[in-house]
Amino acid sequence: MRLLPQRLVPPMLRRSRDRGSAEIGVALVAAAVVAGSLVGTGVARTAVEVTDGVTWLADSPTGQVVEINPSTLEPQSAALVGLPGQQLVLSQDRGRLVVANRATGALTSIDLATLLASGRRDATPGDAVTVLLDHGRAFLVDRGVGLVASIDPVTLATRGRVWLAPKGLRDATIDGKGSMWVASGDDALTRLTWSEASLAFTSEETHALTRVGTTVRLVAHERGVTAVSPSTGAIVQVGTGHDLVSAAPQMRGPISPAQSSSSSLVPVSVPERDVVVIVRDGATVSEVRTAALGCPRPGAPVELHGVVYVPCPSTGRVIRLDGNGAKAGPDILTGKGAPELVVDDGALLVNVPGSTKGVKVSADGTTTSFVRFDETIKPADVDRDPAKDDKKAEEKAKKDREKDRDRPKKDPPRYDPGSGGLPTNTPDGPKPTHTSTRTTTPTPGGTGGSEEPPSAPTPAPKAPVITDARATGSGSASVTWTQPGAGASSYDVLVGGSVAVTVSGSTTSTTLTGLATGSTVQITVRGTYAGGRTVASAPAAVTPAGAPGAPGGVALSETARSRTSATFAVSWNAAGDNGSAVTRYAVSATGAHGSDTWSGSTRSASVTVPCDSGSASCGSVSVSVTATNAVGTGPAGTASAAVSPTPGLALPPAGATVVASQVSEGADDEFDYERVTTLTLTPPAGWASFGGVCSVRYTTAYTSGPATVPCSATSLQVTSTRLSEASRRSNHGVVIRAYDPATPGTYVESATFTWSLVWPIDVCGTGGKICP
Repeated sequence: MRLLPQRLVPPMLRRSRDRGSAEIGVALVAAAVVAGSLVGTGVARTAVEVTDGVTWLADSPTGQVVEINPSTLEPQSAALVGLPGQQLVLSQDRGRLVVANRATGALTSIDLATLLASGRRDATPGDAVTVLLDHGRAFLVDRGVGLVASIDPVTLATRGRVWLAPKGLRDATIDGKGSMWVASGDDALTRLTWSEASLAFTSEETHALTRVGTTVRLVAHERGVTAVSPSTGAIVQVGTGHDLVSAAPQMRGPISPAQSSSSSLVPVSVPERDVVVIVRDGATVSEVRTAALGCPRPGAPVELHGVVYVPCPSTGRVIRLDGNGAKAGPDILTGKGAPELVVDDGALLVNVPGSTKGVKVSADGTTTSFVRFDETIKPADVDRDPAKDDKKAEEKAKKDREKDRDRPKKDPPRYDPGSGGLPTNTPDGPKPTHTSTRTTTPTPGGTGGSEEPPSAPTPAPKAPVITDARATGSGSASVTWTQPGAGASSYDVLVGGSVAVTVSGSTTSTTLTGLATGSTVQITVRGTYAGGRTVASAPAAVTPAGAPGAPGGVALSETARSRTSATFAVSWNAAGDNGSAVTRYAVSATGAHGSDTWSGSTRSASVTVPCDSGSASCGSVSVSVTATNAVGTGPAGTASAAVSPTPGLALPPAGATVVASQVSEGADDEFDYERVTTLTLTPPAGWASFGGVCSVRYTTAYTSGPATVPCSATSLQVTSTRLSEASRRSNHGVVIRAYDPATPGTYVESATFTWSLVWPIDVCGTGGKICP
């Protein structure tokens, strides 16, 4: 692994009035052998790239996708894939369109030759899911569950083994060489390749990301990626051949980078700061203040032919910038609506959902207005039955035959052999013979016939009736229905207008799983029979429940501190109930020397943790708060704080008389080498009540005894040792020292108490005999 340099921000930023630039030092660039990072929270990307010569635009206000003829710039077909108002995001490649419904999480693969849905799958709602199409391959990126999967572009079914990020997935993208770059929550960026032989991803290289931040966005290049972090302002480019590390001070908060760009010109919008950041040639970072250019809160930019196009949702325009951040041409006016940018075979299409007009920008910068939506074009139902199309054609032919049958009948023309076989009884001469298309059935015993009556069409079953729909477990709901009249061969159960599950005609109930929690969904049922489908049932509203979210705003403050414990007040914000009311909160507090718990229905608590019994130190305290509802217990909100310093003790007065007298025991003979001395202690009140430690210091080497004594003790026994056989007298002494264990370097001592011992000694004769 290559580590990110610790210093991200260049030492000097040279600013101009409206654009700031930061020159990257050579040493800094040389040190930046790093990989980028990936998508976390931020503004959704709106730019779409189309590479197969056919242009499809999303029209979220109507729930349709519209095909634009690239030659005439006119709409030529449409398909209905969602409900009005649901945000639709398109991925397109090689005659196939994949539509992601942000509202429901449903993914739909559409065969553009037939405008039929060939595959569906459910995914996480919102902007956590991205479908990447690359030269006939399809990959699913789901940041909600932390996986990257290869999927069949036709059926959207998972192929082979998925790549999982245990600590979360920040983003993934594919560069122009087909390499998959993924950033995981463990601050690692990995380049993956997909093997068709083993049906698995292979890790080709991994880079460590340090001090970049937890929220990053990725821009793909022809080779390599550039990562930008709104949490630190860091800009990291890797795999391009001229890797770099820099920073943009204004790139903080939600950001919206280009989906892809040239590695030499990377634009990033910062809507809340009215700024577009442009990284040019791997050496200059410009910060363009777009509000002064009539573009507050800029949207996701696009880089095309060296020009940066920036959509301005609030002012109905697109501005053009060059690599230095200066205006590169006149604004492109789009009227009302939020413009979306679509790159189509070297040209830029400005799509404005809900509007009838769009704008094409050619490679030379010229613009052409085109019609993007035509109400007269009936959108195709991508879920229709192909057999029904054949049935319609057959019914049309039948109606034509019936019209022919009902025409007034005339005598058949007569032929004159002399006329060469041409009719002779027509007013204007010979006419072509009229041939009837009537079908007759011979009658018994005769040559005549009667017309065969057309068979009556099979009546369509009535719409199913939902009799019960309710939330069950986490993110699930049960639905039960009845079918009036003739039963259907199968039933589709739809959530928010998208098919969630199909069951057999003998089944009239099912359980839906994987539903978004805490939000109301509309469930409908429709039946399928030989002639088509019923209309959908009346919708049933259900709010699937889940375990509560993590309580936010967890805070703790110390309310009491003693030498044995510390007490904290804990407070927090209400947890999101996810569709089921919170019934209980639980608090767990952990300190260095013990823990405490609390549970209740309020959003505040008091917890007490013990301190060290000797030093009275508590260290720090961490708390976690969880919420519980009928579904279960959700994730914890956490906080931590240091405990205040140990309260100090007032030391007793120094020099006080603590030892008052002594009595020694022992025989005065030649075997008398040790004596036990009992000291009488009379500690003053300040010493006797001292809550710290009283230790004993012996002033001579030949006196020993306990190392400590209770500060309120009234006696102390020590042992005195004879220095030698020749010693006659020895002096001894003790001092009582008082100190606080929390501050062992600070102490006071009592007055020194000394005493002397006389030992028997006498030398008799010449042999050195000790006499009594």
